Amino acid sequence: MQQTLPATIGRLFWDTDPKKLDIGEHQRVIIERVLNLGTLADWHWLVSVYGAEVVREAAFAKSHLRANGVRAESARLVEMLVA
Repeated sequence: MQQTLPATIGRLFWDTDPKKLDIGEHQRVIIERVLNLGTLADWHWLVSVYGAEVVREAAFAKSHLRANGVRAESARLVEMLVA
């Protein structure tokens, strides 16, 4: 598994140094941010890295970072787009 974020995804992490995010270690944070703020191309990258099942599970799980985790609108899109 690729361990660093591509620049196209790194742009979503303006509040931290994306080079310090590890794809394996920071999986939940990366998935939430991409689902909430990413483009459809970003979503495709997400599924290619983590797999559809992991992304789907994260979309409907409670976040350890904040109360709402993935926005409801994003979760509904996951239901439709991530097969």
